[in-house]
This record gives sequence, structure tokens and C-alpha cells, in this order.
Amino acid sequence: MNKQPISTRFFIGPGSVVSIEKTDASAILTLDRGEKFRVDPIWEDVVRLKLSRGGTFDESPTFACADASFPTPPAWHLEDFADRVEISTAAMTVVARKSPFGLAAWRADGSVIFTGATAPDGAESLVSLNDEFVVTRRCGAHDAFFGLGEKTGPLNRRGRSYVQYNIDIFTEDALTCHRLEHDVWVADARDPEFDPYYVNIPFFYHLDAASPGAPAAGFFIDNGAKAYFEFQHRDHYRYRFCGGQYTEYLFAGPSMAAILDRYTRLTGRMAAPPLWSLGMHQCRWHDYTQSQILEIGDEYRQRGIPCDALWLDIDYMDGFRVFTWDSKKFRMPPACSNRCAGPGFAASPLSTLVSRKNLATPFLTKVSGRISSAKLKMVDSISVKYGPGARSFRIL
Repeated sequence: MNKQPISTRFFIGPGSVVSIEKTDASAILTLDRGEKFRVDPIWEDVVRLKLSRGGTFDESPTFACADASFPTPPAWHLEDFADRVEISTAAMTVVARKSPFGLAAWRADGSVIFTGATAPDGAESLVSLNDEFVVTRRCGAHDAFFGLGEKTGPLNRRGRSYVQYNIDIFTEDALTCHRLEHDVWVADARDPEFDPYYVNIPFFYHLDAASPGAPAAGFFIDNGAKAYFEFQHRDHYRYRFCGGQYTEYLFAGPSMAAILDRYTRLTGRMAAPPLWSLGMHQCRWHDYTQSQILEIGDEYRQRGIPCDALWLDIDYMDGFRVFTWDSKKFRMPPACSNRCAGPGFAASPLSTLVSRKNLATPFLTKVSGRISSAKLKMVDSISVKYGPGARSFRIL
């Protein structure tokens, strides 16, 4: 849970719509406070929303999307009414209120994707301050939320607030070095209420419990800045990003499977993993020696316990330097790898990203361990971890 609730003090809304422009790919609304708002239909059931800063849209790639060059937009149309603008595809409609500016979206059957809300502190549904922005939307008392990446607690995120910021929780001063000590209540990483963890993804599902079938909508905020999400309020939820432009993808659903299909099409899909990677892995942080890791492998085989991979954590390296081995613990690394491959094990050494006081430069690289076996052609392992005695740093 966040210590500090999201505050919108000094934040202001974008104003009112003063002009509308329609291009082949976008609807662009000019606002009276100098900014522009853009609606980009991507597919029939997916649209992108963008708010400019200083009147200019940031079009630089974020690398979150696998392919930023989308195909020809679906058929869509724009209707200009006295109080609102409607941008519609065959599957959904985005409604932009003209004054004050506000947003909502519906599916073609009339069910709600989202509606903006005025927050209890009086803030409009979309407000900003310098390079920060806050979005507030309505929700029902029994609605459910899923997503946000690696989090503790129930899969349904309702009832809690969250911090979005990747950290290594086992670094001794993880909270202070990332300036998070004032953001979270729980400082013990072993506590199930601790947040945040290693993987934070600003993508979530919202299930409307009051509608028949509890239709789902998906939301992906394409922004890597530190963020806060609040799902503990009875009638609204909100999120705040501490930097970057507002760029959000709306997924009409209404099924979670349909949303996931579109989300993975947008952000990329992993290749089919090798068969051995789906088996049981022996992976424990321990200061192994060559003889110990081989002995563990022999025990698995002698006891008839299925196992496909033996992991070495960061202690196998020489001073935690990548591409190195501690010669005292591992006298013959290639022989060790080949010895593991013989009984059908994949040997997976982790790489470590560190910046230590006794090292001139941090090492940022990837370990590729080649094993000469027909069963195991290549093992690629990368870990974003920080060695003992290391100073943590953020990777952008």
C-alpha cells in the first residue's frame, strides 16, 4: 500500500476543445490551454489516446510496442456534436466532452469501457502538472482489477494501492536508494504486503461486475516513469505517472482472452520456449563449487527425480564480473558444462549487473553459455540482479 495517497494539488485540466481535425489515421482535438489530444484507431477494438506537451506529441519509440508502424487503420468515423465529439469504429466509441474536456468510451452494444470521474478532491478526470499526469475514472463497488505485473497479495488488485517502479527487493537499501521509503508502508520484502517488486507493467484489466457477464476492458499506459495506482476506493480508481507523455491504449474486450490477444499483438509475443525450459529447475541462491553442483545433478538422477536445469547464481563469478568464473570454485568451467549436459541438464549461469566501489565501471552484458550437446544447443540467461556489496541502479 502507498503511504501517500495520490494528490492533484496544483494540477490542472487540459481546458476545453476549440477545434477538431480529422486525418486518415487520427482525430486531433485542439484545447484552449495550448495542448492537443489525439485519438488513433489501431484496430476495431483498440484505440490509442495521446495528450501533447507544449503542443507537440512525442512520437519517439518507447520500445514497449513490438511494431509501432501499425497497419492501415480500421474504418472509423467522427461525429461533431454541440457538447461532445464521438470517434467510432465498428466495435467501440470514444466520447470526448468539449467543456471541460473529459473522456469516456463504450462498446458497440452500449456497455461501458470506462467513464471519467471527478475525484473527491475536485480534480477533473485528466489533469497534469509539468510532466506529471493523473487519470481518475469510475468503477463499481464490486468491480475487479487484474494486472500491473509482479505483485503480492490476491490476483484481484481491488482494495489496495500500488507503486510501479522496478527494484531488487533483496538489496539492503532498496527502498532508500530508489527514494521509495516515503511511498510504501511495508519495508520488509518478505511481507506479502510489500510493493513494488522486480517487474511492474502498467497494463491492467477492469471487469464491470454490474453488467451482464462482467465484461472486461483493458488499459495499457505506454509510459516507463514511476507511477502509482489506487484501486481501494469504492466508486473510482486513479493512477498517477511522474513523467512522460500520456499515451494509453484502450482494449474493448469484452473477454480477457480477446484483450490479451490484442495486447500481446501490440507488445510482442515470445517464441516457443525449448522443451527443457518447461521442466523442473534446480535454482537456489547458494555459493556452489563445481563439485557441489555436479553432485546435486547426480543425486537428481540417482533418485529418479525429474530435473532439466541446474542454475548457478552470481557467486560463480570472479568478483561478480561478467564473463568470468571463480577459478578456485570452478577449475574447469567447460568440463563442468559438458558434464552437466551428459545426463541431460542445462547449465544456466546468471549474469549480474553491478556497480561496485572497487570496480571502475559497471558491467552490462549478457551471458551466453554454449553447451556441446545435441539436446542442448544454446542456453541464454540474463538476470537483472545486484551482487552483495553492490550499489543498486535503475536500468531504463
